[in-house]
Amino acid sequence: MVYVKPNRGTGGKGIIGVEMLGQGSYKYQLNTVTRTFNSINSMTSSIHKKTKSEKYVIQYGIHLLRHNNRLFDLRIMVQKNPKGKWETTGVIGRLGHPKKIVTNVCQGGKSKPIDVLLKKHITDVTE
Repeated sequence: MVYVKPNRGTGGKGIIGVEMLGQGSYKYQLNTVTRTFNSINSMTSSIHKKTKSEKYVIQYGIHLLRHNNRLFDLRIMVQKNPKGKWETTGVIGRLGHPKKIVTNVCQGGKSKPIDVLLKKHITDVTE
């Protein structure tokens, strides 16, 4: 899986998720629209029509966990303290829009506490 991201993008706008499905078929998702193709050439042709002459970056993707069938990720803020040592100053989960591949709040995502998002994925080792 890869993400095709606008070079000057922000807020999750214009990100295309691309996956190989097997047997020579591929799919991509842009916003809430998913398209499937029987060849990489037909898919790249379609992507070129969407991206026009803009510059894009291709980034390897990871498969995100889901909460209530929605993708989520975790954002951790790390800053140097006055003594110059790194410390975690904030942690938040981002729950994506149910029909999108991005978790950005401006794209319909929601902020959620990480314990809520991870509850079904991690067992308590103290039990």
